[in-house]
Amino acid sequence: MEVTRLLIEYGMKPEVLAASGYGEFDPVAANDTTENKAQNRRIEIVLEPNLSDLPSLEGVLEGN
Repeated sequence: MEVTRLLIEYGMKPEVLAASGYGEFDPVAANDTTENKAQNRRIEIVLEPNLSDLPSLEGVLEGN
């Protein structure tokens, strides 16, 4: 996918990226007009934290 390649070119580590295509199976509009087809050609980027980098509950409660 082009977006994934672009993110890698800008320095993102490939091992932290995952790409999926859902347009055909999860459309936001009917694929019956040019405008609706354009709506279904979309990119969604989801950022998830590295859970091992987050403080523990005990650390938060203790103020660390």
